[in-house]
Amino acid sequence: MDTIRKGNHALYKGKEYRLVSLRNNIIKITSNDPEDMKNGFTKYMEDVYSKPVEKSDLTETFTIVPWARYKGLSFSLRGMDATSVSLITEDKVLANKLDFEAPDKFYWEKWVRRDELDSIWEEKIPLDISGW
Repeated sequence: MDTIRKGNHALYKGKEYRLVSLRNNIIKITSNDPEDMKNGFTKYMEDVYSKPVEKSDLTETFTIVPWARYKGLSFSLRGMDATSVSLITEDKVLANKLDFEAPDKFYWEKWVRRDELDSIWEEKIPLDISGW
């Protein structure tokens, strides 16, 4: 895993896209693949392409939450580079015990080398958009 996938996603015509916004039963999906312009996507910004679709066109919607196991404990992943990952926690006692820093008053963060991790995985949580 070289990049972190997180947030809301959807399957559209068998391919996974980021699910960005909704207005009047229209959802915007985005991609970084310029080949998607052949399928009706338009350039939104540099290396980002978007397409409005109907909710009914999506076969699955879900939220992806990335996790890492560090020293036997599970942490949410915030960022990643070639050799390290950023772990975050809201548990002050645990943060102090493991020498996390507080970049914000609501969470603690620590960058660790990837080889210090037991594992990295994604949690895929079904996302109900019927009320959107």
